[in-house]
Formats: sequence, structure tokens, C-alpha cells
Amino acid sequence: MPSFAKDLRHISKVDKIWRLVDAKGEILGRVGTVVAYFLQGKHKVYYDRSVLCGDPVVVINARYVEMTGRKWKTKVYKKHSGYPGGLNEFPAKDLIKEKPEELIYETVRHMLPKNRLGKEMLGILRVYPEEEHPHVDQQLVPVPPTGKEKRLTVEGILEQEEKEELWRRILVSVPPQELSRQIMEIKRKQIESNMSPQVVSERKLEDLLELYETGPQGESISKYLQQIGDENVPVEELIKDNC
Repeated sequence: MPSFAKDLRHISKVDKIWRLVDAKGEILGRVGTVVAYFLQGKHKVYYDRSVLCGDPVVVINARYVEMTGRKWKTKVYKKHSGYPGGLNEFPAKDLIKEKPEELIYETVRHMLPKNRLGKEMLGILRVYPEEEHPHVDQQLVPVPPTGKEKRLTVEGILEQEEKEELWRRILVSVPPQELSRQIMEIKRKQIESNMSPQVVSERKLEDLLELYETGPQGESISKYLQQIGDENVPVEELIKDNC
């Protein structure tokens, strides 16, 4: 599995789509769930919890987030300096007025892994109290997409056209030398494993590289994307249809 994780690190550097989450009128917990989902990369076909494969997320209108019930009056955030008497308490009603960004950061932080990788995930999160932000050049993709249901959710977040454009960008961005090395490594693993069921979970990345080996063709990519979501499709058929 180490070589597979190394391949993921290389591709995940290219596969980055900046996400835009509007927190205005949304429940704080739901915003945190959606943001953590994208930061961890769980929406990607090659998700691996040991690799930073998530997308950068920009949250706007953090000042206008909502809480249910009486949480604005009862919720208290605590932080300790580590020294005697170093306990600091921040009521939610005061934090939303003074530092609304911290409210989002704290919520998301508790939903991420408690390790070094979790800190790296939190590092690609940007939170702004109002609608203005300096990330116009990143071509942010709103969540949920325009024209979809207005409720903030992680369902239906990636359109078919967006998938095709994403994979085309990956296919033409991988250096030829690196790609050749990856393909040779994959073929070696295929010979050693003799197509055993244990390596089926690794084949999604392998199918992508096999598809690249024949040249980036739009129709093949489209057909591949339609089939890759069906876990019942045998791996052999995917390779046969796309190569």
C-alpha cells in the first residue's frame, strides 16, 4: 500500500477544486460537516485517510451562521494554556460577535482527525465573516451547485461535466516520466497479485492510468466516469472498455 499512497500524493496535488460554502442562515453543525467532508477528500474516488487529498474550502458569511435551541446562551468554548489558572472560556454569543471565524474553525477542528494530517487539513480552510474574500482567481465552486436544492448538503456536489473537466486536467498535467513509472509499478503489481480480489480497491487509480496510456480521449473519459460509480462493474470490464 505504500506505493499506492505515494501515487495518491502526486495526483492529489493536481486534483484541487476550491469550494465555496455560504454559511448565511445555515446551522453551524451542518456547515462543519460539509466543510470537513471536503477537507478530508471523501468525495473523491481515490479517498485515502492517510493522504491529504481534500479540496481547499472557503467559508463566507461566518457571522450569520445559526444555532438551534438555546445554544447561543448555553454553548461555551474552552481553551487552556497549559499553565495553572490558564483556563479561558468563550461563550458562543460573544464569540460570534468578536471572532466569528473561530466559531467555524473550532467546529471543523473537532470533526477532523486529531493528528498532524488533521492540522494540514485545517490549514487549507479559509473563513471570512462577510461575503467579501480574496479568492476570486481560484474559480470557486459553490456548495451546493447553482440550480440545485438550496439546503446545504454533501449529496450531489459534483456535476458530470465537472468530473470530466477535472479528469482531463489530471490526465494532461501528470509528467510523462512520472506517469510511465506509475504504469510500470502498476503492471508489476498486477503480475504479482495475478488480479487477486485484494487489489480491487486500488484499481480506481490504476484504471485512470491505464486510460491515460491510450491517450486522453473525451468519449472514453466520459464512459469511464459513468461506470466508475457502479461498484458492481468488474474491474476487468472497466479496463477492457477504456483501453
